[in-house]
Amino acid sequence: MSQPLNSISDSLKNIQLVVFDLDGTLYDQRKLRRRLYFLFLFNLFLGKIDIPDLRIVAEFRKQREKHKGCSSASLEEDQFGWCVEKTGMPVKKIKETVEKLMFKLPLRLLKKALYPNVVSFIDLLRQNAIKTAVYSDYPVVEKLSALGIKVDRTFCSTHKNIAQLKPSKKGLDTICEVFNCDTNKAVYIGDREDTDGESARMAGVLFIKVHSKQARKGIFYGNLINLVKND
Repeated sequence: MSQPLNSISDSLKNIQLVVFDLDGTLYDQRKLRRRLYFLFLFNLFLGKIDIPDLRIVAEFRKQREKHKGCSSASLEEDQFGWCVEKTGMPVKKIKETVEKLMFKLPLRLLKKALYPNVVSFIDLLRQNAIKTAVYSDYPVVEKLSALGIKVDRTFCSTHKNIAQLKPSKKGLDTICEVFNCDTNKAVYIGDREDTDGESARMAGVLFIKVHSKQARKGIFYGNLINLVKND
């Protein structure tokens, strides 16, 4: 389990790197999904998408969850192959649908789902010469741009330098190596114990769990800001 914020103040004093998960960590995933639901309905009404498209997205997400921790040199392609086996749809159709509905369509909604104080916290880390990165199982760059967030580096589990879904020791080890940072001087902030938390424990990195109710009110990242300022 992650440690309460008030118990890790001393551990943060020598931190050189803060790594963030993305979905559910930097923005309110529940809020996004609620808005996305209505956007899907609107696009269904207009005939821009259909029910099989939504089934593809649901199966893609389901297969990704079933393959947690999966390691493969061809992971980028394998993830679509899992969906082909279950849906019988051509891989081209699956790629196009996932790109459109999962990676592109939500971008316009992300900014309004951003947790309060996230940008201020990242800015404060930068002011204190602490490096920042985002590490996710899903593509990062376009989402960060839509959120208006800038970090030093981004990492995705399907890229060849990691090629393993969370939970993964390799992911955080790779990130720490890129930054030339010892794992005991890094922090991983995420919203899921079974993927983010386990990844951190496997790599020997301090894990801080996002509490969504506090994050929605600005309390979670506000508390982190205070901890850094007090150090």
